[in-house]
Order: sequence, then C-alpha cells, then structure tokens
Amino acid sequence: MSEEKNESLMRVKVDSGGVDLSVGTQLPRVIAQILPQRFRLKRIMDQTIASKLIRKLEANEEFTEAEIEFAEEVFSEQAMKLIRLHSVGRRAYELYSETPLTRLLASGSSEDQQEDVPKPETSQDWINKFREDASLVDDEVVQELYARILAEESATPRSFSLRTLGVLRYLDPKAAQAFSRILPIVIDGNAVPRLVGEDSNHPLPLSGLFHSDMVLLNDAGLVSSSIATSLQVRGTADQNGYLHLNGFRQVLRLSPIEGRMHLDLNVHLLTTAGTELVRVAEAKPHSEIYEKLITWIRPAGLKTKIALSVAELQSSHWDGNFKDKELVWRSLD
Repeated sequence: MSEEKNESLMRVKVDSGGVDLSVGTQLPRVIAQILPQRFRLKRIMDQTIASKLIRKLEANEEFTEAEIEFAEEVFSEQAMKLIRLHSVGRRAYELYSETPLTRLLASGSSEDQQEDVPKPETSQDWINKFREDASLVDDEVVQELYARILAEESATPRSFSLRTLGVLRYLDPKAAQAFSRILPIVIDGNAVPRLVGEDSNHPLPLSGLFHSDMVLLNDAGLVSSSIATSLQVRGTADQNGYLHLNGFRQVLRLSPIEGRMHLDLNVHLLTTAGTELVRVAEAKPHSEIYEKLITWIRPAGLKTKIALSVAELQSSHWDGNFKDKELVWRSLD
C-alpha cells in the first residue's frame, strides 16, 4: 500500500507518554467513522516489541499471528478492539480502492437520472453497531466479511441492514466456512440447489455440503433450509429464460428450441442476511461443480429441448437485466 494510502488510513504520533492514533482525512466517511477518532496507547510492553508494533501501525501493515497473540496478552481489551478495527478498516480500504466506484447501471436508467436521486447515507446506528461488533472478531474469515461489508457500504450506503450485522455478529467459524462453500452454487442471488433423495452428483454434496451443514446455516440465519421451495424458469421459442450464476459471475440463457419450457428447480432460499452477504463474499469456483450445476439445471430426459448459452459478467455487482444486446454470449452445447 502506498504512503498516500497509509496516511489516509491512520496517523501515528509517538512521544514519551505513549502513542496517539488518529484517523486520516482522506478515508471514505463510513470507514473513518468505525475507527476511534483518537486513541492513546500506554507503553506497557517491552520497548523493542512496542517499537516494532508501533512501526507496523504507522506503516499500516498487517500484524502476524504471533504479534496478535502477544498483543492480546499485554494490551487492554480496549486496545485490542482498536487493533481489530484497524485490521478490518485496512482491508476495507484496500477493497474500496480496488473496486470501480461506477456500478453498472440498471437497464433503462442513465447517469443523469442517477445523479438527480438524493444519495442515502449510512445511519449512525449502523456505524455504532458495526464498530462494536467488528472490534470483537478475531477469526480471519469473519473479519474478511466485515471488511467487505464496510467497503461496499462505503461505496453504496445502506446496502446492508442492521439485521445482517446481527446475524454476522454471532457467525462462528464453522458456519462461516459452510457459507463459503455454498457461494459457488448460488443462483439469482438468493437460492441454492436443494438435494431431494440421494444423488452423489448433486451440486450440494459436491460442494462439501450435507444435511448437517444446511441445518447449521439455517440456525445461523443465512439459509431457510427447513422450507422447501422451487425456482421456476419459463420460456418459449420466442422468449428465453435466464438464471444468474453468482458464484461464476455469469448469466445463463435457456432457449427452448420448440414448445414451452417449464423448469421447476428444487432450491433452498437464502435469508435477507444471506442474500446481502452473497453480494460481497468471494466465491471460489470449481469446474466440476460448474458442470454439475449446469446438469442440475438442465437434466437429461427433458421433454422440451433447451439450448444453453452463457455470458460473462464484469462484476458481481451487476445490476442490469439479461437483454441480449448488453452481453456477449457463447454456447454451452
């Protein structure tokens, strides 16, 4: 990270009495507000180690696991909260800086129309809740989720509800790992394939997800696994059907060759919190899972022949519809 970015994130002043930390002026408002405006750190550590950690703070560098463990032994809980917030804020600023600030526009809207709409602001209640919750998290996977939420909230205020923060607050590492495995098979941003009966080639077990994992995600408030539902895809020779394959950043076009297309896909629906987290969590696509997901969508033996084609999406934040003129398609047949 450049010196300019270091300066924009946090400034450090050291004197004989301790260390003053203050937030830089160039940070996005939301990221700046989750960090304490000023914090005084007493010199209660060995001078050599203290100097090293201070230099890392000043350079906006990551702490190693050993350094964090040492800090947990000698720092006060208030100081540890600052260190955790610093880690989350640092990562959020990296993501914010890397992400294009111009989101793809929804079909039918224009930049001029969007500029006329008053921009919402993140509420102070949300900032207070985020600051308190993120300052208590040590798990790296969950910290990454907090950082991604903060980066997106900074770019697009009110993207995440207080309820989602409440769910994330009690997300344990095991549930977080299960949620990460579900990301590649999310469809339309709010659904995942549901296993009916036994099928070793189904996308769910191939993703390492079994009944116990779905119960865990249900209890965590991320997936409504206890409710059976279906995702309907309809179409004719003159009207295509579309599915958003979130984990692969693709849109799948289903084109009936003749007759009418009536697909009822058995799915679990994500909760509001699960849907919001899918927008920022990073999926790790796998080619075998992709092939089984396509086969699950278009199984053998369908009465209506369906041609499949896909288009790559530039961003997981894609907000447009699935009109042919907006995307470049390639056949899967």
